[in-house]
Amino acid sequence: MKYKYYLLIIIAILIELNKGSVIIQDYYIYSALPYTPSTECSLDIFVKFNSSSVIAIQGTAIRTKLIDIDGASSCVYRYAYTVSLGNGSVFVSYKADSGSPEMESEILYTCTSLDNLQLQYERLTPTQVNSLDFLHDDIHDFFYINVSANNRRITNRIAYTIPLDLTPIPNMGYKCEIFRLINNKYVEIRVEMSEFSKLYVSDSITINLAGLSKSFIIRTFTSLTNSNYSATTPTFIKRGVGVNTPNLISMFTTDVDDPSFYNLHNTPDGYRYYPVFTNSTKKTMFSYFPYQLGSGSQIIKAETISPLNGITTDLDTALLAKPTFIFTSCVGTQVTVFGTNRKIYHLKLSYSPYSYSTTPVFTRLYNLPYLYGFQSIVSTYQYKIYFIDSKYATNTFDDFAFDIQQYTVAYTPPSAVDILPPFIKSVTVTPFKGYQYVVRIRATDESSGVHYISMLDQIIGYPDLVSGNFMDGIYEKLITINQATTYINQFRALAYDRAGNVGVFNSGEILSVNMNTFPENPLDSIINDITGVSFQNAMVNLSASTPVSNKMYITISNFSACSQFPVIFKPTFQSIEANPLVLKNIEFQGTYVNSESRYVVDFTIPGKLMNKFVYYEVNVAGVVYTSTLLKELFPTTSQLFIFSDEPDEFPPTVSACTGYYNASGSLYTIGFKVKIDYHLVPWKNAQFSIVSSRDPYPRIISKDFSDLSNDGFLYIEFEFDTTYNGISTSFIVVSMTIVDDSGHASYYNNYGNPVSPYKFSSFITNVNIDPVTITGTTAPSSLPVLDYITITNLPLGNTLNIGVVNSLDFKIKVKSTTNAPIDLRHIPQLYLTDIKANIIHVSLDTIFNSTSNSADFGGQALVPIGFGLDGILVSISNVADMYMNFAYFSPEDLPGAYGLIPTSFTLGGPTITSTSNIKSLGETLTIYGKGFGVNSANTKVFIENTTSNIQLPIATFHSIALVVYNVPATTQAFDIFVTVNSAESNKFRVQVQIPPTQSPIQQQCPGNPVCGGPDHGDCSVSGDCQCKGNWIGKDCLSQQINIPQPNVSTTDPSAETTVNGTLPDGSQISFRNLISVVELRELNFKNEIQRNFTFTQWLFTNTSTSSTTSYLYATSIDNNSTNVTVSVQWYPTETTITFANEEIRMLPSTMKYTIEISSFDFQSSTNRLQLVMNAQTISDNTDTCVTRTPENQQDSDLIYEYFKLQIDNHSLYGRFIKRALVDFRPTAISNTLLQSTTQNTSTSGSTLEAQQLIGINIPYYSNNVIIDPDFSVLVESNPIDDSNCPSSSKGLTKSQLAGIIIASSVAGLFVILLSVYFIMKKTNTAVEFRYKLRKLGKMSP
Repeated sequence: MKYKYYLLIIIAILIELNKGSVIIQDYYIYSALPYTPSTECSLDIFVKFNSSSVIAIQGTAIRTKLIDIDGASSCVYRYAYTVSLGNGSVFVSYKADSGSPEMESEILYTCTSLDNLQLQYERLTPTQVNSLDFLHDDIHDFFYINVSANNRRITNRIAYTIPLDLTPIPNMGYKCEIFRLINNKYVEIRVEMSEFSKLYVSDSITINLAGLSKSFIIRTFTSLTNSNYSATTPTFIKRGVGVNTPNLISMFTTDVDDPSFYNLHNTPDGYRYYPVFTNSTKKTMFSYFPYQLGSGSQIIKAETISPLNGITTDLDTALLAKPTFIFTSCVGTQVTVFGTNRKIYHLKLSYSPYSYSTTPVFTRLYNLPYLYGFQSIVSTYQYKIYFIDSKYATNTFDDFAFDIQQYTVAYTPPSAVDILPPFIKSVTVTPFKGYQYVVRIRATDESSGVHYISMLDQIIGYPDLVSGNFMDGIYEKLITINQATTYINQFRALAYDRAGNVGVFNSGEILSVNMNTFPENPLDSIINDITGVSFQNAMVNLSASTPVSNKMYITISNFSACSQFPVIFKPTFQSIEANPLVLKNIEFQGTYVNSESRYVVDFTIPGKLMNKFVYYEVNVAGVVYTSTLLKELFPTTSQLFIFSDEPDEFPPTVSACTGYYNASGSLYTIGFKVKIDYHLVPWKNAQFSIVSSRDPYPRIISKDFSDLSNDGFLYIEFEFDTTYNGISTSFIVVSMTIVDDSGHASYYNNYGNPVSPYKFSSFITNVNIDPVTITGTTAPSSLPVLDYITITNLPLGNTLNIGVVNSLDFKIKVKSTTNAPIDLRHIPQLYLTDIKANIIHVSLDTIFNSTSNSADFGGQALVPIGFGLDGILVSISNVADMYMNFAYFSPEDLPGAYGLIPTSFTLGGPTITSTSNIKSLGETLTIYGKGFGVNSANTKVFIENTTSNIQLPIATFHSIALVVYNVPATTQAFDIFVTVNSAESNKFRVQVQIPPTQSPIQQQCPGNPVCGGPDHGDCSVSGDCQCKGNWIGKDCLSQQINIPQPNVSTTDPSAETTVNGTLPDGSQISFRNLISVVELRELNFKNEIQRNFTFTQWLFTNTSTSSTTSYLYATSIDNNSTNVTVSVQWYPTETTITFANEEIRMLPSTMKYTIEISSFDFQSSTNRLQLVMNAQTISDNTDTCVTRTPENQQDSDLIYEYFKLQIDNHSLYGRFIKRALVDFRPTAISNTLLQSTTQNTSTSGSTLEAQQLIGINIPYYSNNVIIDPDFSVLVESNPIDDSNCPSSSKGLTKSQLAGIIIASSVAGLFVILLSVYFIMKKTNTAVEFRYKLRKLGKMSP
């Protein structure tokens, strides 16, 4: 069957706009997937009407939805359609109001074939047959194809319409799907095992691109052998590690390195066996099965797959039984004590789980803190848990306790129920720093109010409200966007209201009556091909138990757009990838190193890992590459192999745990004797939790390896006084965590909340943990009472303003009602409860006073903005006397009105929460916080000073973050504050970083002799030459020439120099040069010119004084929206100047330019600017040889890029610094050599004219760019390498000299603009200098 692909071209003609009095003012056609392999396209039409009373009628549409309403003036509806191929029309149906007749308007569309895109598919390695080994826990692997359309990159919307099918059919063991699109180029296809109740697994599959006559054959399980499994039968171990109790693990030891593939079987899921320990001859294989609570009994079996003979062999089976959990009762009841206008209920639970539990109650909707609502342990665990919901929520509430026991709560019907989701009216995404973006959202809700907004799994809520309120407010937050969109509708926001309604808003969709759309992911348009990947050590020996350091190197094609983002390296070091190392950083970040022109990532690898190629992912400017893909792109350099002589990834385990006690009168020592085993890597530390049959509050005891006794056992002990606790009590270990020196860990929980990822069990044999039991008598049963509770900084009955952060100081006094004192080990637990089970948990761990029958406890609760709009419920648990009589004080039990704190909401003033780091030399400072205003004109930042506060200029303004500059140099901490109108923020202390004194390692310096010899320069320990006198250059072999003051133009910022002088060797020279600024270009991410602005008219001002020579030029571009100023200053003698807190040495005969570009109206945030400069010269020597040699140099903190032109023993340099001050912040930039020309211009052919265009690439910015270059002339002493010259130009004499130079000494924050100088030997014929400025704007890059 022939498949065709179609593109919905967004062309529509509105035929009937006016029917009656209702007018369609605007419309917009949108389709998430406008391409189809069938004969239909899906589209949405957003229609704006001129009245808010319009009612949309479904008509021929699939569905309709109200998008926005603006008072009485307009509204927008969304109509969804499925349309046929070709040209056609749809009808938009509506009513002017509820009493008006139905009307309709016709809109034409065109659904166009995609055949003209000429989709092309190819393997990344066409000469090889790809192999899938499925080396992931859940048995999947990736296959990549390169897809283009008309030889151009594709989009997600194209990639996700490519239909796939498999040969053999999916039920033969495999299935595949398009997983994501990488860099708009590589389609990642995920292939996985689909069933495990199979009799046959193919050793190859064919992926077909349906209807396109394109298929790819892929081999599978190529590492398997055809031999029968001959090792021991796997051992199954069942032991609790969380709610998955009993998790099942399976393990066996084989005498050979058998590559067969084993898994634990359960339809349709399965997991691999992995080697985790190897000694000289034996290998221990390990696998796991994450059983889910409530799924019933399961039969699990291990099997081996041998695709070469097509047979799966069952090895062993195990019965995984359903855990037991007995509910005595589970009842939810509405609470009316606090008024019927609120929806509050309590859930009474009585249940009997596994003995001795530290299990917090959880439901399908909420995870609760441990001991929240705990009342007592009698024969069962008893809880009384309070929840609060919106008064606008539905009248019936259903949930499941422990995901097993259902309960229902029926509320008294409220006056109104909110069933409409909130609206998002506008979204902007503004770059801030690296992967951080300022997201600004306006959200509204008509009834219950906006609760929060979820975007990329990050929450934007009340703390982020900068103006308005929860009914109609503007939110601003710094969020991290670190990955480009990889699937349709990934970049979106979900808005939740307080009644539980949710609105979904996708990228590209209309949001409001203003017809503005939800923006695209700002990382989507950054194309950043990786051009190289390598490691400092590609084969790493981990035989030692200590970590090994390594480096990863990445080069990229789009430096200017990508270098502002750190690269993120995520390796999977362990064999079982679902069990990452604890106490280790398994995500490493690297930055772009200018001196190396590449990213460098430092990382460490734990010792003694299993032999393997490391699977990893690397994120470069939002594009995530897998090591599987990079292996195909760079097969010889991208793989990282680790090996050990005797590897050990098996974590420490427990082989014995025996309880005991010793008595001395009424004082008992309770203990557990624990044997911890390990293979090669010793265990480092362990933590144990112990509870008793009468006390759920755990004793947590930590031990180190040094605590081992001489007999090799660990003794976990604590004292227990039976003066009041002489009742029969049993103690048991309920959880443990053991970590080894490499960071491998094992865990045990007898019961608990879900754990992810999988955690190794602390037991590899069935070890019984028997309780330690002390017999005794019964005790008085009378609960402690609450004598009083106070909130010292919130008087009773006062309303709490939750528009600001609040700190509440609680103090309670409890009394015993028996002869036993209050138990001070049991710290009362305070809980503040908000809507939807948002809970603040505070330990009242400050003991103010203690007597024989009472105790005073206190603690501080930090209440965030917006917490408690419907009031805050207060409850206290874990109050006990020495008889273990537990008291629980519910919101209904608390005296007075302390059970519910009334609240209001009024936004507060400016608050500083943190700042960026700042060095002692002073620089820009980023200030984070809230309430910095919505208009930058009303916001000021000050450094507090004893005499007069210092105001700092603001470079970047947001309501939640400010960037200020001109921070003075200091070695002392200082205080800053922000004012917005008359409101003043808190004073915030900024700590100053003073660079530490280090003893660096001497590095090799360049030059022969090194640094030109002792008279030219000295070699620094960092490997840089520190030149003397007028010697300059990376090897101090270039010498500066004094030149006369250039002739400066009064019409444009250009300078022409004519020199007749003598070189250091006595030779006479004559040269002329011209430096000029040509144009400013706006480039997109493809380096295509979007707009260019030629500088045609400048305003000239002579700013010279009696002691300085300087000139100022000013112009504007883009309809006067961007100002460009150029200041030119001449330094005839050596001078030291201070700029941006840096001392800069200006050599004699130096021309310094200071160029400033104000804010620019970029067409896209992914675009950048390119400032183009020109250098031009003429020589009468046509035998000139010009060689171009790029190289890098780092001088102190200045990073340079040189362009070198050399003739005979003379050469001149163009030196570019690779950083700029963009928005007052140091920013990496790049420089690009554009068009260059060399031509004979005289009729006799004896005159040579040379011209060079250079582009300085400036990244996207908001406010301004400052550039501060300077220029001087150098001559180098090294002879020329004839191999670099064309044959016709070899053999030049010492009297022939031509070159180009830009020598710039500038602070490490600034761009060095390229200028070009040609110098030559003096000849008998006068040289005529020309430049043709009219041609410059027409030259292409």
